[in-house]
Formats: sequence, C-alpha cells, structure tokens
Amino acid sequence: MRSKEELMAFCEGFVHDIPTEDRVGLDDWVTWGGYYINLFGANLSTNAKTDSDVWVDAYEDKEDMNKLGEPIHAWLIEGESK
Repeated sequence: MRSKEELMAFCEGFVHDIPTEDRVGLDDWVTWGGYYINLFGANLSTNAKTDSDVWVDAYEDKEDMNKLGEPIHAWLIEGESK
C-alpha cells in the first residue's frame, strides 16, 4: 500500500485535471496504490466549503467492496475560493 502522502498527491492530481465548474457534482470511485478512493464534490459533501472543493474518502482496496467499513483516510481538497 502506498503512503498517505503519495495517496494525497495522486488525488490532488486527479482533481486538478477536472474543470473547476465540474467538481460540484463529482462522484468518482478510483482504485490506486492499494486504496479504493471515493472523490465527491459539494453536492454530496457537507464538508465542502465551496463548489470547487472535493472531499476524499480512502479505503483499503478489498475484493468485497460491500465490506469497506470506515475510510482509513479522509480529507478535503480545497478548490478556489470565491
């Protein structure tokens, strides 16, 4: 499994490639580096402060995705402030 720092850098790059105006409705699941990652925008996250913020929940990548449990890492990727 990759480090949390590598995970955060990957997610920052992933979000950076999404146009700012499209982030509000984001709801993507990605597997990377031993993680199963959910990235979601302000329409789905109470943690987002602006429409360009993206919340990340990262889980250990498991064969049975119905047993994910609580995320092992969670954080906000801040977009541009208004």
